Amino acid sequence: MLWSKLCFVFVGMVGFGSAFTPLAVKRSHLNTVLGMSDVDTWIAAPADVATEQLTLIDANLKRLMDDKGLRHFMGKNNGEEDLTLEEIDKDDRYFIMASGGERGRYGLNVVYANTAALDVMCYNFAEITDTPATHMAKRGIDRKKYKAYLDTLEMRGKEGMDKEYFGFRSSNMGIRFYIREGMMWNLYDDDGNYCGQALFFDRKKACFTDPDLHSLYGI
Repeated sequence: MLWSKLCFVFVGMVGFGSAFTPLAVKRSHLNTVLGMSDVDTWIAAPADVATEQLTLIDANLKRLMDDKGLRHFMGKNNGEEDLTLEEIDKDDRYFIMASGGERGRYGLNVVYANTAALDVMCYNFAEITDTPATHMAKRGIDRKKYKAYLDTLEMRGKEGMDKEYFGFRSSNMGIRFYIREGMMWNLYDDDGNYCGQALFFDRKKACFTDPDLHSLYGI
């Protein structure tokens, strides 16, 4: 039964000519379909890691966007500064992910992902932080193109930002979708050292490539 459901997912993703459906996967429904446990499967970032990374991500976004940080773009509280970092970390609508650390063969690894990012990409925190950012791209030649894109953005230094990011992704389950109206920007610490890159988008503006997945995921 499980195999048939997984086959339905993968076969349904083949056609790009069909209508697109907003990506708003419900974690509890996905776990029910796959027989997974919320406790065992979906482990979030440790609080200290989330605080450190979100502070860095938010500071660099404000630097690039006239003091408009994550709170502003998440559209909560009309941009007021009372949205806590913990609330941002646990938010299930706005995808936030960052790469950084030591550069490996395939580029930088993911170093942070909030609840929405873990849900969409079907990883737990330990798994996703052991994965190169380029492996988040759709399988095949797109990964090479994505690495070239990341390298070009990095070369733009402190001004490196894409305010209208568009790209395809493949989750840990092989589910393909595309991101539209996202933002990606370079991260620098207070000493001017390059730290990686951040990606932000509203998951309601990301889309599956098959409308049948809408009902499968309990949206």
